[in-house]
Amino acid sequence: VLERARVIYEATPGDAELLAGVQFGLARALGILRGRPAAARAHALASTARATFVAQGNKSKKQLAEVDAWLRETGR
Repeated sequence: VLERARVIYEATPGDAELLAGVQFGLARALGILRGRPAAARAHALASTARATFVAQGNKSKKQLAEVDAWLRETGR
């Protein structure tokens, strides 16, 4: 479901913060899986989401803190 939402939101210009939230949700889901490909993709998605939250400024402070905490916890 998250993968499908990511594809739709990436293809349709709109709410960047919403897309970043979907990307981070997918990153967390992939982070549960074992193996390098899933971990590498999870990190890439979280990093992309993080960049969007940074660009959004103060309105995305909470989401940025969540991504940063996840990246620290997962050692990425």
